Amino acid sequence: MPFKIVKTLIRNSTLTKSSIFRTERWLRDELYAEIPEADFHEFVELLSIDRLESISLTREGSAYDGGYVFCDLGVEYDKLISFGVGDNCDFEVALSRLVREIDLYDHTVDELPLQIKNGTFHRIGLSHVSMRGFATLHEVSKDLLAGQHNLLKIDIEGGEWISIDLADAEVLTNYSQIFLELHNLHQIDDSDRLEQYTKVLKKLRKNHYLISIHGNNWSPYSVIRGVPIPDTVEITLLKKDLYEGALLKKSDKDLTYCSRNNPNKPEYRLIF
Repeated sequence: MPFKIVKTLIRNSTLTKSSIFRTERWLRDELYAEIPEADFHEFVELLSIDRLESISLTREGSAYDGGYVFCDLGVEYDKLISFGVGDNCDFEVALSRLVREIDLYDHTVDELPLQIKNGTFHRIGLSHVSMRGFATLHEVSKDLLAGQHNLLKIDIEGGEWISIDLADAEVLTNYSQIFLELHNLHQIDDSDRLEQYTKVLKKLRKNHYLISIHGNNWSPYSVIRGVPIPDTVEITLLKKDLYEGALLKKSDKDLTYCSRNNPNKPEYRLIF
């Protein structure tokens, strides 16, 4: 049998794949074990929700992937700025009944999958620096007025970290609520990544409460230092000065407003 065929058979065998998987997992666990304990616990704590007394949460958008948890403040919302439309704008369609104006951004598609009567599509992506075909958070936020109720959604497959990292923290105060899909959490075995993720989460939580976190079960799920963490999570943040109720102790989460991203896989149950 030719040597190339033998190599292919070995490479594709179940035993070989299992051995490679176990080796990769062992190496990853070894790297996770090197994370300073205090740094890891700080990261996990930053992903823990703030339990707010008497707030109304609903899930808006697609029945499965493409929806976000929303807190209805009972006010008129001026603008929703949404980055990362792709082939699904169900969330934006759902909120179009509440928001006066919607700006949708995505440099990877030519048009919206659905038309939104009060929506404007921009074939522009989000970046941490100003360049042709891209905009920064500062650029899209500069015309927003104080006192307005604006919303921000970002789902850009990992680019959210550097875009928020290099944005002025005050830019985020323009938004009553922020909806984010955070990617690549398993890369915290890289010390630079962990430092950046921690910095960004602190920035997001400076002026906003983290009121919802939901694991995207399309992504992998790993137990890191004894804590189950999905690689991708969806979060919702609420501006602190819009809430006057009590901040409760963190406790069991009510997931009745959440929905599985992948209907064919079990829901991830987070413990932080």
